[in-house]
Amino acid sequence: MTGTDRRSRRTSRAASSRVSGPDGDDSPAPGLDDLIRAGMHERGWSYSDLERASDRALTRGRWQQLGSGVPQRKFPDPASLTVIARVLEVDTTTVVLAAARSLGLDVGRRRAQLAHLLPVHTDRISERMRDAILTLIRSAVAEAPDDRGLEVSRSGALRAG
Repeated sequence: MTGTDRRSRRTSRAASSRVSGPDGDDSPAPGLDDLIRAGMHERGWSYSDLERASDRALTRGRWQQLGSGVPQRKFPDPASLTVIARVLEVDTTTVVLAAARSLGLDVGRRRAQLAHLLPVHTDRISERMRDAILTLIRSAVAEAPDDRGLEVSRSGALRAG
């Protein structure tokens, strides 16, 4: 495979991993290089632009190193992760998981389809309401059959469904 083929594959993987379909998230999860290149592509930016947007907290060379797709040996430090999240306008968790994937760790996403259906600003509901909703969802999940046709009782014991 040529270098151009690898770049094309990574670019298409990055684009597809940023969007979740209605049936859940089956697309490959992005590594840090995918996240950086997708952010650059969305804004039409270069590595120099990323350096400027980071107020030079990360150099052009460091951005290029992280965005190159070359496997990283060391996890970026917390300050760098925070800068990357700020510049790319994504949450820190997304950056941390992407960095972990770049190191080869299997940190797949475990978000259920329901999570994608939550409306914007659910963080505004009261703690009491949140706890009530979580109790309802946990109860429904406990009574739902799993993928193998087994049902989990409220006590956590498995039984045939």
